[in-house]
Amino acid sequence: MSNKRVTSHDVARLAGVSRTTVSYVLNGKDQTISEETRSKVLEAARQLGYQPDESARTLRRGVSNEIGLFGIWPFQAQFNYEFASTLQDEVNRIGYNLVIYTSKHNSEADINNWITQILARRPLGIISTVQEIKAENYTMMQKMGVKACVLMSFEPSGYAPTAILPVQRAAYLVGAHLIQKEHRHIALLVPQQPWQEPAVQRRIKGLRQAAHDAHIGDAFRITQVPIQGELEDTRQKIRELMGIEYHPSAIYAFNDEYAFQVTKALLEMDLRIPEDITVIGTDNTSLCEVMHPSLTSVEFDMMGLANRCVKALQYQIDQQPIPAGLLDGLEPVLIPRQSG
Repeated sequence: MSNKRVTSHDVARLAGVSRTTVSYVLNGKDQTISEETRSKVLEAARQLGYQPDESARTLRRGVSNEIGLFGIWPFQAQFNYEFASTLQDEVNRIGYNLVIYTSKHNSEADINNWITQILARRPLGIISTVQEIKAENYTMMQKMGVKACVLMSFEPSGYAPTAILPVQRAAYLVGAHLIQKEHRHIALLVPQQPWQEPAVQRRIKGLRQAAHDAHIGDAFRITQVPIQGELEDTRQKIRELMGIEYHPSAIYAFNDEYAFQVTKALLEMDLRIPEDITVIGTDNTSLCEVMHPSLTSVEFDMMGLANRCVKALQYQIDQQPIPAGLLDGLEPVLIPRQSG
């Protein structure tokens, strides 16, 4: 058996067409080719088991067909999965490959090294966050031939197309819901990691805006409770919180995982939810419905966000302007359940 690599020349010879036609068909570049010719080329490629040489393609074009997803994400693991899997489907649908790079958010030097390694692969586009891709990184990406980029943040970056994450709006919905139920003192459980601070501040702004709109600004109190995300630490923080004389009547958790830990800690203290204290999470993960009491939470449209990010990439690849409003934050939804 011959080990000779099948080339586009072999496909062209079997199909009875030129190598240029084979290139047009396999790259989807020329819509004037007849369906009969297209079918011949595709059948010849199938028969021969032809696989394009992506390295050669990258050298010819100066970029690969990769869309890189890089960064750490401000949502629960389930939502990272929903976001990434939808991106995978949408990127594949338009003829490209999604490559996922994760970061533990180490030093700025480590992140810059990561970015340099990613750019060495000549990606066609990048999806990331403003925490990873600063203005200088974006400029370097453009110089190295990256044709499209979408960043995620809580406000426009000012230097790159930015998909808005509506965490402030989510907090506003939680605040309005709790205020309507006569809560005036809320504990906000937040992570201790410094890189999460912008998301924490957006939540505080959302809660305070809800209080302002309800005309109870001076009577509304927020107590921040930093936690490590480990159950024993959460137990200790909840015991301390509930031990103060005028403890909060509601707890708003940064994510559902924190809310699950809070619920366990409260029940271990023989406190009733929501009779003694209300608990609300963020992300509306699948366990919210099945736990007891079921957890009120806020749902983000992660699949819609992924879809819009890919559309914005495609507009840039096609050298077309991104339509106004495409990357605006999608409206989150509060899902009320038994916990409050």
